[in-house]
Amino acid sequence: MSSSEAVPVPSAETVSALEVSCLEGGAKPDQFPEIESTCIRVMRLLNEIVVRAQLPFQLRVFGSFSNGFKTGTSDLDVCLVGDMHIPPTVVLAQIAQEAPAARFLSVTKVFKAKVPLLKVTHETGIEVDLCVNNRLG
Repeated sequence: MSSSEAVPVPSAETVSALEVSCLEGGAKPDQFPEIESTCIRVMRLLNEIVVRAQLPFQLRVFGSFSNGFKTGTSDLDVCLVGDMHIPPTVVLAQIAQEAPAARFLSVTKVFKAKVPLLKVTHETGIEVDLCVNNRLG
């Protein structure tokens, strides 16, 4: 995508769902406010990548951010839920290609694992592990 092309903007409903996904079930809202606001920003960036790549998937947070065990050093575990016919490695490879433009500084593909993963680190220091259609986390 060239810099002159418009970046798709997530709907208000999607943004609200991303915020709830980051905050629900987690620590008390004021316990880690910087991490929570950064989580929301990173989730928005990931959603923009998904929209821009025209991937038929929604982002779902799981792990410590959603079960109440997050700490100041927790990573963000995200599952892309959607079309079961698209191989996970294809989806993750598309996200890996777009990630540097969204200021993800480190991109590591772990595609030979039983559950393929994409590990990315945003410039804010938030580490994100992405998987596809792994509904059990």
